[in-house]
Amino acid sequence: MKIKVFNLKENIETELDIEGGDLPITGLPGAYEVIKSIETNDRQGTLATKSRGEVTGGGKKPWAQKHTGRARVSSIRSPLWRKGGHTFALEPKEYYLKVNSKQKKKVMSEVIRYKAQNGFLLLLEGFYLENPSTKKANEILLRLAINGNKSLLVTLGSKESVYKSFRNIPGVKVTPLEELNVRDFLAAQFVIMEKEAFEILIERSKTWIS
Repeated sequence: MKIKVFNLKENIETELDIEGGDLPITGLPGAYEVIKSIETNDRQGTLATKSRGEVTGGGKKPWAQKHTGRARVSSIRSPLWRKGGHTFALEPKEYYLKVNSKQKKKVMSEVIRYKAQNGFLLLLEGFYLENPSTKKANEILLRLAINGNKSLLVTLGSKESVYKSFRNIPGVKVTPLEELNVRDFLAAQFVIMEKEAFEILIERSKTWIS
């Protein structure tokens, strides 16, 4: 399997041979569980409301129990009253769904192979922006023939100049390798990676599955 490598500094296009055959088009088994765990673990779970016992005030009955002609009321903080507590108050909750690391590596391997097999994975050499420049960022995308498709740019480490150059371009997301996950990989049609970052990713995920 071959992946296109673009040397932006010397304006040369080559190919990188990688191990592993073509991936049968049978879907990406296990991807759903991994993405679900990412989405679940991203939830903050900070939503909360106050019960009648937590709302300030309401220590005294607003009127006598009998002989007033009104319905009996125990507290002005009853859920039936305006500014009262909630009947079934929401409490902060911690969301967590575990997926073992072996499955994550397997899914990432399959996703990489899928992108590479279909020509949606591109590698960059000599990629460096000294100063932020959206104009240069657009020129790079034009050189890669992305044609406005949703893209993910993966850098080796956090690079502020690269982030600022691409952040105003619709459909392009920049993320360092350390924050890369399967969800972002699949959400983009094209994945553009620095060659060094790709080599590290391959080593980490122990790629190609026979």
